[in-house]
Amino acid sequence: MKTIDTRNSIFLGLFVVFALFVVIAPTTPFTIDDTIYIAMAEAMAERGSLYSNDPLAILNAPAMLESSDLIHRIDGNAVPQYPGGYALLAAPFFMLFGVKGLILMNALSGAASLWLTHLIAIRLYNDRTVARNAVLILGFATFFSGYVFSIWPHVTSLALTLGGSYLTLKIIGERHRIWFALAAGLLFGASVNIRIDGIIPAIAAFFWLRLFARPSDRLSAIALLAGLAPGLLLAALMNFEKFGVFQPFFYGQTSGLAAASRYIPIAIAGTIALMGALAIDVSHQRMKRLLNLRSTTLALGVAGIFLVGFIVADAFILGLAHGTYNLVVDMQAFDPSKIRPGIIKDEFGYWSFWGIPKKALLQSLPFATLLTLPIIDFFRGKNVSANGFSLLMIAGVIAFFSMNAWHGGMTFNMRYFIPALPFIAILSATSLSALLATIEKPGDTLLRSVIAGATSAMVFYFVVPAFSVAWATPAQLYPQLILSLLLAIGLIVFQLKKTSSFLPLILAGMSFGYAGILSAADTAGELGLRYVKAPYDKAYAGAIPPGSLVVTVAEDHLIHASLNGVVLARAQEKEREVIREAMKIYEAEGRCVYIHTPAAMTIINDPRFITLTVPGVPTHQGNILDLYGLPGQRATCDPQ
Repeated sequence: MKTIDTRNSIFLGLFVVFALFVVIAPTTPFTIDDTIYIAMAEAMAERGSLYSNDPLAILNAPAMLESSDLIHRIDGNAVPQYPGGYALLAAPFFMLFGVKGLILMNALSGAASLWLTHLIAIRLYNDRTVARNAVLILGFATFFSGYVFSIWPHVTSLALTLGGSYLTLKIIGERHRIWFALAAGLLFGASVNIRIDGIIPAIAAFFWLRLFARPSDRLSAIALLAGLAPGLLLAALMNFEKFGVFQPFFYGQTSGLAAASRYIPIAIAGTIALMGALAIDVSHQRMKRLLNLRSTTLALGVAGIFLVGFIVADAFILGLAHGTYNLVVDMQAFDPSKIRPGIIKDEFGYWSFWGIPKKALLQSLPFATLLTLPIIDFFRGKNVSANGFSLLMIAGVIAFFSMNAWHGGMTFNMRYFIPALPFIAILSATSLSALLATIEKPGDTLLRSVIAGATSAMVFYFVVPAFSVAWATPAQLYPQLILSLLLAIGLIVFQLKKTSSFLPLILAGMSFGYAGILSAADTAGELGLRYVKAPYDKAYAGAIPPGSLVVTVAEDHLIHASLNGVVLARAQEKEREVIREAMKIYEAEGRCVYIHTPAAMTIINDPRFITLTVPGVPTHQGNILDLYGLPGQRATCDPQ
């Protein structure tokens, strides 16, 4: 009788535990993005539609938009910008469990992501200790956990890209390599239909095959690209249905950060690079002689290229450098030209993101400078294929988002870098193993260091802000950067001078402990905010009759009212006249009309509306929660 592998039993149990936790997870949104995803899932599940039109909306009224930035009005339809593949995948979950189903989809994907991270680490390094530690680091010391029980589909997309990554690794040394390459491409292509940044790991996998894994095998790389085709075709078809544009990477915008036109130069350069990688075989003897340079010569060459870049294309290079520093090192280096609503400087001169001291990558993951060791090994020709795979996956994601330095909206951390987190965890685990191997009884040292780091994090992240508002932001953002810098210096000295790993191990342990507290704080903050919204969301759903029109700037407090048939409209200056016209039509049809929040009241500026009392919603918190109605509306419009 075949026994079940203990490791598989653990991951199977993880699927069950994550699924059970969904039962107590709040179904209220964290941000406006969540409301869009819920509307997409509902539209596909209940009407088989890619449009988020409200089913109880009045037909001759303009289509109401929950956000004119994230949803577009096209031919009388409300069209969400996000890939339609999400609606297709989420619809069955929504049909079975409602909003809980969307969280369940993410939770199952989260368990799958941890399992796949383990498999990828085993495949790369054939070391179960590295694989185990990589899973622990990903689960407890990164911001991955904050998205496992959310509505945002980052983790669902991640599970697909990790599946594609694992199958890419299976191409090496397997008889059916072409089938594995095709299957990898299919999963990467599927991820593009959830989040379009799913294409980045696919491109990284292609270049890994051509440069480090199978440079003489063009067929496998071509098969991977061929596997992408169905997913890209599906994305293009859905965009054609939604926007009338037949291309897979399109958000319905012709200007701004999400506009496809911004990425045309990148697409052209990427296409040239793909063709060049297919044409050139780096395993050929002539190419080997060309590439067999001493590291110092290579470094000088790279420096020369960057120097030329500064001279020839200084704006792009400087922009990329600043964007990388902003998103990877310090979020306070934010470019004022990219200010959006919700981003302000506080009274002490620090940027506040919707009241959150948002963290760049190293400000969330101070241990990430552990990558110093695999980077040095890579350039020294050690573990080039294994390290190169993870480094490409990380560098691709960071470079892509650093070009525009877009921070990702209202979050505690850099959510756009989620696709890189498993590979940061894997490389960090390899560095940890290298440090542990050189000293006696390293376990006690590591444990004490983790506790010291966690204690430090609690002091700086919670205690200092409680006693000093002025020092709150620097205390929450900069101690971990100092720790990360010290770790990098210690690792460089350890690697180059062959000194003891005792000090780097202490710094690494402290970094893990610090990151663990930051991870827990982010996860608790995200879930906590959704729990706080839940009673108000429930109160509005019970008080506002179906078919009503509510003009608001806080859709995340009204999601269950929306699911109950209430039509929501985002109050924005550019939409004011359209909304006023819709309000007249709804009033003429005998529908109830409300304005929600003082901010929306200011934008609409209709003096006829008066403040209403909603059972379960305290009036003393009216800065967010006030509901306004017409005094002459019929009795059914009065909150019950």
